[in-house]
Amino acid sequence: MDIRLVIPAAGVWLGSAGCYWVTGLADGPVGRHDRAHLLLVLTVVMVILALSITLLIRRSRAGVAVGVAVVALSMGVGVAAWNIAAQTRTPISDWIMESASVDVVAVVTTEPRRVSTSVAWKTPEVHQVTVASTSIDAVPVQILLTVDIPPSVTVPPVGSHVAVSGKLGESFRYGNFAAALNGVDHITVVGSPGWIDIVAQSMRSGLRESLRGLDPNAGSLVAGLAIGDESALPADLKSSMKTSGLAHLTAVSGGNVAIVLALVLGLCMTVNIPLVGRVLTSLGALAFYVVLVQPQPSVLRAAVMGGIVVLALLVGGRRAGPSILSAAVLILILMDPSLSIAWGFALSVSATAGIIVLSPYLLLWAGKTRGLQRLPPVVLAAATLTLAAQLATLPVMIAMGVPLSSGSVPANIAAMPMVPLITIGGLLSAVISPIALSLGHVFATISSWPAAWIVMVATYFGQWPTFTGAQLLVSVILMAGLVVVARRLRRPEVIAIAPIALALFLVARTVTLGSWVPSTWFMVACDVGQGDALVLRDQQGKVVVVDVGPEPALVDRCLEQLEVSEVEAVLVSHYHRDHVGGLAGVVHGRRVGGVYATTYQEPHDQYEYAESVLSTAIPLRAMRAGQVWNLGETTITVLWPERILQEGSVPNNASVVLLYESHGRRILLTGDIEREAQRAIMRSNDPVQADIVKVPHHGSANVDPEFATWAGGEIAIFSVGADNDYGHPSAEALHLWSQAQQFRTDRQGSIALSEGGDGQVVVTSEK
Repeated sequence: MDIRLVIPAAGVWLGSAGCYWVTGLADGPVGRHDRAHLLLVLTVVMVILALSITLLIRRSRAGVAVGVAVVALSMGVGVAAWNIAAQTRTPISDWIMESASVDVVAVVTTEPRRVSTSVAWKTPEVHQVTVASTSIDAVPVQILLTVDIPPSVTVPPVGSHVAVSGKLGESFRYGNFAAALNGVDHITVVGSPGWIDIVAQSMRSGLRESLRGLDPNAGSLVAGLAIGDESALPADLKSSMKTSGLAHLTAVSGGNVAIVLALVLGLCMTVNIPLVGRVLTSLGALAFYVVLVQPQPSVLRAAVMGGIVVLALLVGGRRAGPSILSAAVLILILMDPSLSIAWGFALSVSATAGIIVLSPYLLLWAGKTRGLQRLPPVVLAAATLTLAAQLATLPVMIAMGVPLSSGSVPANIAAMPMVPLITIGGLLSAVISPIALSLGHVFATISSWPAAWIVMVATYFGQWPTFTGAQLLVSVILMAGLVVVARRLRRPEVIAIAPIALALFLVARTVTLGSWVPSTWFMVACDVGQGDALVLRDQQGKVVVVDVGPEPALVDRCLEQLEVSEVEAVLVSHYHRDHVGGLAGVVHGRRVGGVYATTYQEPHDQYEYAESVLSTAIPLRAMRAGQVWNLGETTITVLWPERILQEGSVPNNASVVLLYESHGRRILLTGDIEREAQRAIMRSNDPVQADIVKVPHHGSANVDPEFATWAGGEIAIFSVGADNDYGHPSAEALHLWSQAQQFRTDRQGSIALSEGGDGQVVVTSEK
């Protein structure tokens, strides 16, 4: 096994990631620019040091290895520092610091994606598109920007040259994005896309058109597997795909690239094209496929690996898996060092490494195991590939805090045979639909049949219990220990304990799915992603739900775990989707006493959504400052809004702020109020000094420095989505509540607060 490129690849990756981490500790673009320059100087010193080490001990393999490692580390630091310095140079840093209004001429590089937002917008979601600028305020500037646009604005096709105006600010998206453009209300097209982009766009549109009339779940899955288009994927199916371990199927990666290359090479061999022609045709098809599906970390990694393999066919070079993967990592990080801090890239590389390195050993071991020898080879191969990928991604999963599905392996085994059929059929439909839509619809329909099978698989296994990466790691270590003990004692029957123990573990997890919540819980912050959903229960068992998150399925799952069938009241702080979008998940199938919300009925489409969900069965009433509810020994006081502020985000500042008091404990629930509303509340009310505070606006930086002192809080809850695009929770908010115990749903999942035996609050979490 050729591993000579592993050390350089690891060094470049580590150096680049370290550079982003060091520069990220600085405040603002100017601070990052200064640190990047300092790191560039250090890079030169490190390279000189590495060359000196290599020259001094050049006859030693260890010396050469150290020299190579230091050079690779230096290269990683250097390319990242150069990239950061270029993105934060003057005048870019000045524009960002001043939130300057600018005119940008750029090229659209991605299709818009829907993003739920809780910042200063009048709509609950925006369309976010990436553009590559050519000039800003007539100054030649070439950087990548994220642009947030209202859904009412039509986004031109990829490759279009456009002119947009807005306010420049920092981008909180991971990736090679220098800034974000906000406040955009129109886009002017100043140039048409090139012919390659036109062809790719017609294929994407053709596939979508050919899927019309088909089952939404199966049809959206065809688009996802064929070209990575998840725009039409229903929220419930997306959740099932994630919890069943099948989400990787719609993230175009190595499997898709392999299918494309196999098709192209097969066609070339059929028409007897010479070797050089096959290689050039394959590389061209691969490049176009990247344009078609649009570059993502997994796509880029797989495409570069595929290109190296194809070139190896021509030059007869080494094709060992580790060296190919390492070469791909080197090329990609040197081209785009921001990939070194992208979770998607880390998952893609680690999964590929597991398949390359671990799967042959697992397959060999399985082939020698008596019980497994009888399984069909296809099933055995699918199981070992899935298991190898999961084991290799385990460290990344633990770092991300992502729950893993117990049904992932059987789900992948059941789904894998259908993937090539769907991918090939979807690609044929995309190619043919722009020319003959009826024929494209035929291929799309045929592809939807195996896609329907995957939908059923995802739905079934998505209901299986999940566990954390740490739990899986402990299980793997214990089972490996049993194997070692069995071999030492020469008692193979000991290994039988492993599957029995695993089965008991899964049964226990199924029976006690919600058992992480103590029976004495009085408050749970549900993990609903980037949004709020809080459940409060008094000592008489009466339940109040404050905000309901963005999706019905997420809050419904949380309430099911808590075994909540009756809700006294649902209190909606404001009408942004991440607070009201899940309303149907609470009211359907449960007895709900009433729904109450802010007086400010904007965004109006979400207000209308709430009314449509409730219909006439449950009234929707407004809450006003000064109102008090008494539920047994529980008191709920509305502190805000006294009036509607026109400063800042009007919907956010119209959030209802509640003081929930039960049995001597005070809980402050703050919605998404920003600095302006916080100041108004502090002027109108004495300090609350609550025991528990739900931190405003997911921990936004738009917070008054005095608010934490006024609010109090021995425990601070940050209801926030993992890897959100807004930088929540901000360093400012974390610092303001630094004296409190801090708990975050992005890292710990749902968070339960319960009564301890000594009257103290006990905090437990799902992860």
